[in-house]
Amino acid sequence: MYLLMYVDDIILISSSPTVADALVTALGTDFAVKDLGQLHFFLGIKVAHQDRGSLVVTQKKCSLDLLRRAGMLKCKTSPMPMSSTDKLSTTDGALLSSEDATEVCQYLHAPTNVHWYALKCIMRYVHLTVSYYLYLRPSPSGVFSAFSDADWARCLDDRRSTGGYAMFSGPNLIAWSGHKQAIVSRNSTEAEYKAVTDATAKLIWIESLLRELGVS
Repeated sequence: MYLLMYVDDIILISSSPTVADALVTALGTDFAVKDLGQLHFFLGIKVAHQDRGSLVVTQKKCSLDLLRRAGMLKCKTSPMPMSSTDKLSTTDGALLSSEDATEVCQYLHAPTNVHWYALKCIMRYVHLTVSYYLYLRPSPSGVFSAFSDADWARCLDDRRSTGGYAMFSGPNLIAWSGHKQAIVSRNSTEAEYKAVTDATAKLIWIESLLRELGVS
């Protein structure tokens, strides 16, 4: 049995419906718990159940909320979130007004029109992919695979690298990440190894979790 909890939202996973029902009943004696049945929605993620145990996972509502907040529900779409050659800096462009400044996250202390333009490019990509989804299906494969990559010293301000990974269980994408690394790598090889380390740590954690659930 496994519980995934965020504030007052809970996902309960169990191979035994009887044990799951008993836990919900036990929790109900001390807390105001409402069993919503089969998983359909969690933290902005919609889950649709298909035939033979397959799942379709989407974030359409979350994406539309982002576009609505940015006032870009009717914007033009873009096939890419941004150019692979573009590099942002804190010194680029002219400062935004106080009204627009709250829309930019990474450069919130001093956002400029260049940062705002980059954000709008990302939102146009979100608009294009609003109906994209993950298709998760049962698979006989017990193979886990992880792929990592890194862009050395991409940030012009602190020279830190950006690393990322994607992890698969058989044909299913189950975990992914892309973020600025915490250390400054002295060369591209070091940045790549740091990305591999992050992917490996995630893989070890998932294997440990599955072991607790009785899955070898």
